[in-house]
Amino acid sequence: MNAVNLMESAPSKALTVAERAAVALNSSEHERKLLELAQASKSITGITNPAGREQCHGARMALKRVRVEIEKTGKAAREDATAFSKAVIAEQQRLISLTEPEEKRLTQIQDEYDERIAAEKRAKAAAEARRVAVIQERIEAIRETVLEAVAKTSEQIADHIRAVESTVIDETFAEFQQQAEGAKASTLVRLRLAHVNAEKLEAEQKRLAEERAELARQKAAEELRAAQERERIAEEQRRAREAAAAEAARQAEQLRRQREEQDAENARIRAKQEADAQAERDRLAEEGRRLSAQKAAQEAQERQQREAREAEDRRLAEQRAQLEREQEALRVQQEAIAKPSDPVEATSAEDVQPAVADAPQRPSDEEIVEAVAQAFFVSEPMALGWIMDVGNNHRMEAA
Repeated sequence: MNAVNLMESAPSKALTVAERAAVALNSSEHERKLLELAQASKSITGITNPAGREQCHGARMALKRVRVEIEKTGKAAREDATAFSKAVIAEQQRLISLTEPEEKRLTQIQDEYDERIAAEKRAKAAAEARRVAVIQERIEAIRETVLEAVAKTSEQIADHIRAVESTVIDETFAEFQQQAEGAKASTLVRLRLAHVNAEKLEAEQKRLAEERAELARQKAAEELRAAQERERIAEEQRRAREAAAAEAARQAEQLRRQREEQDAENARIRAKQEADAQAERDRLAEEGRRLSAQKAAQEAQERQQREAREAEDRRLAEQRAQLEREQEALRVQQEAIAKPSDPVEATSAEDVQPAVADAPQRPSDEEIVEAVAQAFFVSEPMALGWIMDVGNNHRMEAA
């Protein structure tokens, strides 16, 4: 069966991919049922009791069962489609393999013929390109004569003009004969213009050369006069240098004597300065020894004072600690004195009267001060101060 028969055996109207998917899933039958099932649970908007939850769960499970069934059907359809696709690919490869070797053989024969024809065309095109290139090179050689004449003399340019004029433009230029004649004509025009310009330039250069020669002659004469003037100035400078040298020698001798006198004076001054400096150094050394002794004595005194302060600080610290201990003892004693005895609930007037009669009598202020002074071995004024501090503290705490 050839390719035409295969095409004709195909169905005249095949289903689309979407239509085939709908058939595989039986969409026309399921769609109506699914819509009805989804519409049936629209009335469920919330759960207020166990019965409502059961109703919601039942509706959800019904929808889930349909969904799972459709998913299973779709999975089976996909697996079938995958198997069908693999089978189609395998059958396609089997059928192709029946004719593929013959197709490759015919393709190779056709490609060899096409390549042979293409090679012949490329050879003809290359030969034509070489022929045209040779002619264009000859035409370009005529044009390049102008470049070769650049910066040449008028005689050399005339040689180029004669060479171009002798160039024969014949049928060897083929279809480019007219182009060659144009190149020859334009080249001769440019060469003749360059020849005229060269002649003008050579004339101008000749004039400039004559002017430069005249300037050179004038410069030589000027240089001769300048050389004579330099010789005169050099002679005057020589005489001036000799006079200056004599004056310099005289001044140098005078400066030498002055330096000797100054050196002697400087030596005397340095000797006196060294003596004065040595005396000053001796005085400073003695002053340093005196200051060192004073500093040592002062440091010893400061060390004694520091030790005395430290001893005094320790004594005051001990006194403060003793005072704090005494104040704490006094506070404890005052609390013991000021604390009333535990009250006893009386049942009658007779029960209360003996308790009042047996209460201790408060000591006088003098007795309290004396007792505190004797208890802590301090003077009575110090004990009184402690008691007043305790009272002040209690008033501050109460406030």
